[in-house]
Parts: sequence; C-alpha cells; structure tokens
Amino acid sequence: MVGIFFKDIRNPSAVMPLLTGAAKVLRYDHLASFGAGAVWTLLSFWDLKRGKILKTGWGKILGVFASTTFVAGPGAGMVVMWWWREEVLAVKAREKEQKRTE
Repeated sequence: MVGIFFKDIRNPSAVMPLLTGAAKVLRYDHLASFGAGAVWTLLSFWDLKRGKILKTGWGKILGVFASTTFVAGPGAGMVVMWWWREEVLAVKAREKEQKRTE
C-alpha cells in the first residue's frame, strides 16, 4: 500500500504516460487532503487540551488516530476522532448544566 502512494513521489517532473500522470496527481491530492484533515483533527484536540477540557495525553490521542486510520482508513479515523471530541464536549456541557441546576 505504501508503494501505491509514495512511488516516485520525490520526482514530480518525471516523464510519464497520461494514466500514470493522472494517478500521480491523485496520489498528491490524497496525501494533501489527508494531511490537512489530520492537522485539523489534531488542532481540535490541541484546543481541548489548551482549554483543560481533555486530560488524555498526546500518546493516546495519536495512538487512537493512527490505529483507527490504519485499520479503517483516513475518513474513518477522522470520524472517530470527531466523535470523541464531540463526546468530550457533551460531557462537559452536561457537567456544567448539573452544576447550574444544583
């Protein structure tokens, strides 16, 4: 699988047939899209940690993201991480609401 996305990636100006060129463009697109999505996902967790809403360490956060991405793909990895983030925020909102009603 690594060879599919990273073969000849260091030489963007290599001469190639049209089909190979289209495949190379799609590889760059996939890597750029996943890279941007991964940064966005990790920034949302950085925001939770900065606000002291999430106490989980970076090792576990990165481990869950990497393992989910490896097993189910990058889209599923981002969905799982977004679900986790929303769950953390929902728990925080419930705790805040309970304190207000007491």
